[in-house]
Amino acid sequence: MSCQYSLLFLFLCGFAAHTVSTKTCGRELLEGTSCTIKLPTKNTDTSGEIIWTHLSSGAFILRSTGKIRTNTPDLTVDEDGSLTFKSASLNNTGKYRYTVFNAEGSQIDAGEKEMNVYAKAPKPTVMFGYDDGYVNLTCDTGDRTDLTVSWYKEGKIIQNEKNPKLLLTSAQVQENEPYSCSVSNPVSNEESNSVTVSLIKTCGKELLEGTSCTIQLPRRNNEKPNEIRWINLSSGDFIHRSNGTIKTSTTGLTVEEDGSLTFESVSLKNTGKYRYTVFNAEGSQIDAGEKEIKVYAKAPKPNLTFQVMSMLSCDIGKRTDLTVSWYVDGKIIQNEKNPILLLISAQVQQNKPYSCTASNPVSSKESDSMTISQKTELLIVKRFWICCFQKSNELPIQSCIFIPLWLCCTPCLNKDMWKRATRRNVLHHQLPRRNIDKSNEIKWVHVSSHDFIHWNNGKIKKNTLGAKMEEDGSLTFESVSLKNSGKYTYTVFTAEGSQIDAGEKEMNVYAKAPKPTVMFGYDDGFVNLTCDTGDRTDLTVSWYKEGKIIQNDKTPKLLLTSAQVQENKPYSCSVSNPVSNEQSDSVTVSLLKTCGKMQLERTSCTIKLPTKNYEKPNEIIWIHLSSGDFILRNKGKIRTNTPDLTVEEDGSLTFHSASLNNTGKYRYTVFNAEGTQIDAGEKEINVYVLKTCGKELLEGTSCTIKLPTKNYEKPNEIIWIHLSSGDFILRNKGKIRTNIPDLTVEEDGSLTFHSASLNNTGKYRYTVFNAEGSQIVAGEKEINVYDKKEPMEF
Repeated sequence: MSCQYSLLFLFLCGFAAHTVSTKTCGRELLEGTSCTIKLPTKNTDTSGEIIWTHLSSGAFILRSTGKIRTNTPDLTVDEDGSLTFKSASLNNTGKYRYTVFNAEGSQIDAGEKEMNVYAKAPKPTVMFGYDDGYVNLTCDTGDRTDLTVSWYKEGKIIQNEKNPKLLLTSAQVQENEPYSCSVSNPVSNEESNSVTVSLIKTCGKELLEGTSCTIQLPRRNNEKPNEIRWINLSSGDFIHRSNGTIKTSTTGLTVEEDGSLTFESVSLKNTGKYRYTVFNAEGSQIDAGEKEIKVYAKAPKPNLTFQVMSMLSCDIGKRTDLTVSWYVDGKIIQNEKNPILLLISAQVQQNKPYSCTASNPVSSKESDSMTISQKTELLIVKRFWICCFQKSNELPIQSCIFIPLWLCCTPCLNKDMWKRATRRNVLHHQLPRRNIDKSNEIKWVHVSSHDFIHWNNGKIKKNTLGAKMEEDGSLTFESVSLKNSGKYTYTVFTAEGSQIDAGEKEMNVYAKAPKPTVMFGYDDGFVNLTCDTGDRTDLTVSWYKEGKIIQNDKTPKLLLTSAQVQENKPYSCSVSNPVSNEQSDSVTVSLLKTCGKMQLERTSCTIKLPTKNYEKPNEIIWIHLSSGDFILRNKGKIRTNTPDLTVEEDGSLTFHSASLNNTGKYRYTVFNAEGTQIDAGEKEINVYVLKTCGKELLEGTSCTIKLPTKNYEKPNEIIWIHLSSGDFILRNKGKIRTNIPDLTVEEDGSLTFHSASLNNTGKYRYTVFNAEGSQIVAGEKEINVYDKKEPMEF
């Protein structure tokens, strides 16, 4: 008896478990849920027929006499006619129509049920960007648009709608409160981590090293996807943001969503002008300009010292960017870049405290105060004279009769003090008075090369050419050369061998600026202009457009967008150094398209040289293997036996108007200036004539199906699908992807057959999208291709 009860108990448990596991589908479902849509009228006649149809897709499932037929997986119909989903998917969303028949085939019930299936809400991420003192928070969930977004501040809801954006004012940011967001649909919910946003300050023109700040883009760019490029004109470093992706040649920078340039921590090398260029989604330039910043190191605390002859020194090391201000008793008395203050005896006797500050536009530091008394001065003078006689080997005072005695003892002055004082003419020092003592000795030494010229008792010794010494000790160059650049030290001795003068002179020799040549190359829709001066790196390059200067720095490159090229304006460059200047001839640049393997007749394009040839003078020859026609460029001169071709400065081959005769392989060979071959290879193009496809075509015909509405929006996306085979060809931003040979999509979206085949027969569906991904046109075209042996019926 107990065994029977046990079996009954197990049976009931199993039945209960089965009942619980079969969940009834609600109207809103989470993707992956298993559930059943109950049939309102219970089907007790199992020999009948039940069919469920999904109205959106046409999918169906049929149960008849216990057998199931369906064209969709993961569905089943239970014995009572209910529809069960093993794992609901997004495709299952929609209305389901059910129809019930009895065994005789009579309809006994019908109706509809509806459900909506949702994907699980992802965990969002709070992202932020800066805009003119505001912060834009974005609740990022990727491409999901079916979610409601709620914003929280300190865990309390402040916004609940489908807008993923939240705008914070600077006052709200300064509250330093945590913000988070949650995303939800009717069946799931996820919340982001909290973030506390700091307000990055706007960069001023002058900045302290280590500052974090943003250069605001003067106009907000609302067009998406967009492209923004910032270039540091001093270093050539760049940062480029396109469609949310950032490429850069330097660290510590980023471009915000609104195009502003953010420095994580500015450094001295960030000083300079920054050029920005903004393009909209179609690639048209919508804004450009320049911003400039100057970064300073923090001013150090200066060290105040008292030197001989009543001189105070504000020691700031080797810093030359600082302004020194002098104070007595807290009141400013001098404000300039001079770190030396000369005191007269009356000032010393006042017994007042002196101090100095070192400053630049962004920082300032003050020294400790020093009170100067007459006693202090006498003590330092006493030490000086002791030093003087020790260093000059007890030099007789009579040896200094013609100049102040303390000038004989310069080794006792602080070395840096001497250098600064002479620069300011406090201790005015040049080769003194003309040399009337013909029995003295003068020596000039070139510090860089150690070359010297030595005059002693009327005799000259030297190890360098091109220089001579005059009777008064001056150094004369017969014809200066680049190697003469640098510092020259001179030392003057009396007839007794005592040094009476010493110092330095400096000069810089420059080679004459050469006449530059404007060269250009093509790169992904841009034109790179180069102001070519050979190997010269000492020149400043200036760029001109229509004779007006547009860029002036050491960068020999100028980047032109397609919009700038299409203005058809002349560009030129000049190169200069402090003593000479030369200007190039003007050039007007055209934007050439790269030749594809299939090239339309009468189009202009260029075959790029795989290895760019920078060696000069060089020689490049292209030969058309089919005809033997050639074009040769050597030292800028071109020789050819065929028209409508040219070789660019970078060696690329340009067709001004491609013809059928240009079809074939082209062999290129490149030589350097010494005549050594440095590159060789082959390129091929096929030129075709484009005619409009009729509805009936002969096999082997070349033609194009015109797109009814020409799509002028760029970058765009066009897809053609062959409905019979499912083959497709897609053109997106100039790139083509396809699984069909011998087809291409032209720039205007038209579909071209290079050689129509019988397999091409059928309908072609086209769909065109603009740059934002919105569909702007769609339709169908049909062609029938016939074998040459078959008659064509019209």
